Amino acid sequence: MLFPNAFTETIKEEYRVFRKGADHSIYAHNEVLYLKGNPGSGMTAGALDYCRLYPSTLYFSFANLDAALAPRVFAGRYPDVFRACTTWEDFFDQLYDYGIKTRCTIFFDDAATRKDKDVFIEQLQRILDVNRGHSFFVVFLLKPCENLPLRAKEKALPPLSPAEIRRILRLKDEDTFRLYTLTDGNPSLLEQYNRELSFEDNVHAWLRCDSCYRRLAQEWMGCCFRAPESYNTLMYGMATGMNRVSELAGLSGFPMNKVDKYLKALEAHGLAAREVGEDGRTRYVPANNYLLLWYRFLLTCGMTRDGGIPEETFSAFMDYLDNVLVPVTFRQAALQWLDAHQHHYLDKPVDIRKPYIKDAIHHGIRFDYVYKTDTRMSRYIVLKLFDRLEDRCDRRDWHAIDRAVSDAFPYSDTTLILASIHRFTDWLWQVTSERDNVKLVQIQTLGRVEVAIT
Repeated sequence: MLFPNAFTETIKEEYRVFRKGADHSIYAHNEVLYLKGNPGSGMTAGALDYCRLYPSTLYFSFANLDAALAPRVFAGRYPDVFRACTTWEDFFDQLYDYGIKTRCTIFFDDAATRKDKDVFIEQLQRILDVNRGHSFFVVFLLKPCENLPLRAKEKALPPLSPAEIRRILRLKDEDTFRLYTLTDGNPSLLEQYNRELSFEDNVHAWLRCDSCYRRLAQEWMGCCFRAPESYNTLMYGMATGMNRVSELAGLSGFPMNKVDKYLKALEAHGLAAREVGEDGRTRYVPANNYLLLWYRFLLTCGMTRDGGIPEETFSAFMDYLDNVLVPVTFRQAALQWLDAHQHHYLDKPVDIRKPYIKDAIHHGIRFDYVYKTDTRMSRYIVLKLFDRLEDRCDRRDWHAIDRAVSDAFPYSDTTLILASIHRFTDWLWQVTSERDNVKLVQIQTLGRVEVAIT
């Protein structure tokens, strides 16, 4: 299964911090990490691959396993590490002895799903209390809402980035970003992509009633709530533009205090997100594009006789994906790239959410964002986006952009950033390589899209 490079990098970095604390006798109880990811995020695959890279690492899963039987099963998994044991006390005593020799990392998967793990937690805490930061590092793989009664650091595992998807699947840049938008970088969905088919044929297959794409949202909701119907109603409302508590109360018929309670639960499970608009008012939205598309189009759509969706629904789905979500998501990705890299261009940071001018038009060329970085010296960052599938920057576009920027801004004190869904031509890379104040941004340099910047 696919998994983000961020998994291995996160574990390595957290282990480095753990070892640094141990080497300097800093006992800050940094021996436990809660690594959290949404369903299908590839954490199990990532942990198993990490074990392959670092053979002293141990992996244990509570999936479909009674906690009282687990010590025997866990010990049997690594007979070269454990003698036969039947109690958690014996298991952790042996684990501690192994940890002293190897300073290993230990993964526990599906631990929060068990309700009979009190003794497990008690004995793990006992060993942690004497661990003194030098024997082993424990990583719990959890869903967003899950927690355990242990003091721990917490990290969220990001999904695959557009650059990772492009590297793995070797698609055209525009199809890479469409696929990223369609799946929100979820590994379990991405591994279903068939490179022998066109993008549109893949989407047709994914929208069938028996596909992973159709099942994941239902399974996600089902594992979070025993009665998901009311939550489905609120997710549908958010996906179709009813984003305030009052609007969702009107749709569902629930009192506002009940809607507020349900929304908090959806947030906790990683299904919904809260945004604060420029007017200071709170909006609730599906947590990612996959959930937005699923609830907007698939919750209530009918099926054809062969298990597909009606052609008009497919057309509406693709139109919304290509003409609404892809441009919005690319814009967010470009702004987040700028936010992360502005220190390369500025002595003082600017607030990316507050441009000096938005949608500035000069000589018929629209510049999406202009930031004034120094009021006294009139220095600027100018961002031009090619965020639609039909948009490309050819030679004529470049010459028009170059003239417009030169006429509208003090050229020597202006950084021009062009960001495109499509790959820039070799000609444009060669021309702009001679300009210190021009930067080209495309799929290879973009990371995962975080919370929307409006």
